[in-house]
Amino acid sequence: MTDSSRQKSAQAGDKQRHRPRYARVTSAVVGRAGVRRVEVEVSLHPGLPYTDLVGIPAGQATACRTRVRAALRNLGFLYPDQRIVVSVTPPQPHADASVLDLPLALALLEASDQLPLPRGLGAYGELTLLGDLQPTREHFALGQCLTEPDIGRILCPMQADEGGKGSGRMLPFANLSDLYQFLARHPVAEAGRLPPFHDPEPDEAPEKAACSLPPLADLPAQRPALDALRLAAAGRHGILLLGGPGSGKTFLASLLVQLLPDLEEEERRELRLIYSAKRGGERPDFADRRPPFRHPHPGISSVALLGGGQFAEPGEISLAHRGVLFLDELAELPQALLDMLRVPMGEGEASVIRQAHQALYPADFIFVAAANPCPCGQLLEADGRCRCRPYEIRRRISRFSGPFAERIELFTVLERIPPEQLRQSLERSERLDLERERIFIREARERQRQRARQAGLTLTANADWPWARMLDDFAFAAEALACAEQEARILGLSVRGYRQLLACARTAADLAGREEVSRADVLRVGQYRHERVLASLDPDTAVYMSPAGVQR
Repeated sequence: MTDSSRQKSAQAGDKQRHRPRYARVTSAVVGRAGVRRVEVEVSLHPGLPYTDLVGIPAGQATACRTRVRAALRNLGFLYPDQRIVVSVTPPQPHADASVLDLPLALALLEASDQLPLPRGLGAYGELTLLGDLQPTREHFALGQCLTEPDIGRILCPMQADEGGKGSGRMLPFANLSDLYQFLARHPVAEAGRLPPFHDPEPDEAPEKAACSLPPLADLPAQRPALDALRLAAAGRHGILLLGGPGSGKTFLASLLVQLLPDLEEEERRELRLIYSAKRGGERPDFADRRPPFRHPHPGISSVALLGGGQFAEPGEISLAHRGVLFLDELAELPQALLDMLRVPMGEGEASVIRQAHQALYPADFIFVAAANPCPCGQLLEADGRCRCRPYEIRRRISRFSGPFAERIELFTVLERIPPEQLRQSLERSERLDLERERIFIREARERQRQRARQAGLTLTANADWPWARMLDDFAFAAEALACAEQEARILGLSVRGYRQLLACARTAADLAGREEVSRADVLRVGQYRHERVLASLDPDTAVYMSPAGVQR
């Protein structure tokens, strides 16, 4: 080899050694304009050791690079001894940049050839000086922002109220060392192919707490309401309990959550994410696997119910996700608040938008409400104690009708329990087998899941079934469809009301273990339509339309 050839080869090797090295990791930050997706880019160049970080406030840039440098060195990694240029794009001049520690550390490790990163990876999290990942209050919002088709997995800190298991796209880690070992063991080209992360030494799963069901007497006065509760629990239908003081409305509403099936692991994690976005209050881990039961005060504000505040926190409707939202004294709530409830009840999610933050929280709950049928509450009593004027009763009934009532599938009335029924129940020790009821409801839910799988749908309950698929998937007998059409004509059902009638009838058949919906199932649920129940309470018309289709 000639001298000129050696010189050219040396120059090529020198260029290879001193070429700029580049890495990029997708992340998200919380700023005045809400949660924003950003790209953390790192470029290494020959020159004096210095880290130049642009795109975030100067004070936070100094803190960020100081934490990352200390964490990498304390864990035994090489911090590049050359010129480092870090850019956060698009720039976030008012964002909280502490969650960019993890993506910056990962980008530095890849740019310095210490750890190859798969494509389609997202990350966020604040590092301590020893490399531990700090839990963040904006865990839900940040993860939601990064849940996009081009991101296969999201590396994030392990929240204090979560276990060591990842599910879906989220891969939670306690420290940078565990994260490095995990990625080093799976050198794949796409992040979407990374398996779920499991803690090498996970704590034993908590024992499933026994469901303590309250003893409930078999009282004839409460049987229609209990039947409506079965339908609500099995098909995830909304229900309104109308009755006077002492009729058992609140107790029966709280009983509904005990009849629901236990939460699955993915549902528990979803709830933990929602509760982690709440800056104050409880942090349940749902170890007993019971669905949430939210019972807000009747004087609740729209922000507390729907979500909002300075940091766009979830409201009661989101905290009741996968469970029950119970609103007592429904007639006392402002009409504007009820109107605002209609959208999340129909869509199963709540959009919270504020000047500084915005978030979209799931809100798929069973709606349960209770109210007095008249101002004094004695309208349904047999002794005629109600002294309310007809116009007062009509005004109260009008609060439960209209567009809001269209979102509630089941209406039922509760009369005060006569003393002789209480005495007979105590003497005979008659009790309802609620554990048996739970088994029936769980089996009905499984029939719905199986039907959805056969239809190629990702649903879990009849209440969510697409209108266009009902006649094809629900297996209605000919006389059942004829009865449903007759009920629709008598009650003047809207399209939504007719759909609800079919869905509830399918739930009644599932509870009975029948493949085909019968006429009896339609009649059973038709008695709970609000058009019929509210008409029976009107003192002027005194109209009661029986489920058999005979007006009297």
